[in-house]
Amino acid sequence: MVITFIPDDATLLLRARNGQADITLGLSKQSVASLKNNADVKIISLPSATWELVSLPNRLPPFDNVLFREALTFATPQADLVANVALGYGEAYYGPFPPAFAAYNENLSRPRPYDLAKARQLIAESGVNVPVNADLYIREGVNDQQQIAVVLQDIWKGLGINLTIRRLSAAEYQQAVGADEKKWLLIRFDGPSIPTPGWLAAYDILTSPFNQSNYHNPEVDKLVLAAVDEQSETKRQEYYAGIALGCIPVYARLMRSEAVQIQHKLFVCSARLLGFNSFYIFTRYVIPLSAPTMLVQSAAVFGSTIISLSALGFVGLGAQIPQPEWGAILSRFCRGFVVETWRAT
Repeated sequence: MVITFIPDDATLLLRARNGQADITLGLSKQSVASLKNNADVKIISLPSATWELVSLPNRLPPFDNVLFREALTFATPQADLVANVALGYGEAYYGPFPPAFAAYNENLSRPRPYDLAKARQLIAESGVNVPVNADLYIREGVNDQQQIAVVLQDIWKGLGINLTIRRLSAAEYQQAVGADEKKWLLIRFDGPSIPTPGWLAAYDILTSPFNQSNYHNPEVDKLVLAAVDEQSETKRQEYYAGIALGCIPVYARLMRSEAVQIQHKLFVCSARLLGFNSFYIFTRYVIPLSAPTMLVQSAAVFGSTIISLSALGFVGLGAQIPQPEWGAILSRFCRGFVVETWRAT
């Protein structure tokens, strides 16, 4: 087997069309669509738990008005966007769980129909005064986001909602995504490394910097947390050290970031097509390729972790004498440091 890595979409398309490659991965949707009528090419598409969303700043007037937000759902032509932007490689739905999730309920997740008359009626009922001016953030160079933004800008203008499209650099866009308080609309393509409702809950529904709409409903939170707990009666009453609580999120987020990047690599896609299961891919590719980054992170926090543990020992919350713990030793002999300074070493 010969694997050739080609980053250029036009070259990939040419090789697929001419039969120079038996398997071609990573083609854009436009290139795949151009091959549909080619009898010598077989197109294989796989479902994905990713989605494209338009987030609204739910705490910012008038987007804090439920009827106003509902009006915008009827003014978004989801079916047309799937057909013309995603070129049919997608599925419209309404609700928190994408179709690839086990928690997806088709009866509760049917997409809203495109109905501008209904949208105007809801805006009138909401009491919101138009025109409304708002910024819509997209990432520079991302074609799908650009197309969706232009479509919504044109349609919503007829409802009195004037969108200003802001094209951000990669760094600026990431900063906007992770901002604690969103004061803008934002188009984002995202998806979990593991399609579970628990991941989505912690990442996009509960209070989190990555909750793109700043939506927070305590009643919904209770239901989500109960579902994640799987109705288990087991009580987990373990006490975690402050150091562990401080470090675990760093490693978890870093590991997830590495895993998401690796799972989209061409050699991982090739492994999937060859029939290797997720466990093999995780142990063969994800762990080895993530290890260097995790080791660097470990080295970076090792010193601060020792200082933090010593601080806990110094105030009596860590290991105690006779265990050889730096903070406890300093605490016990601190009175003699003035005349016996070598004890500090």
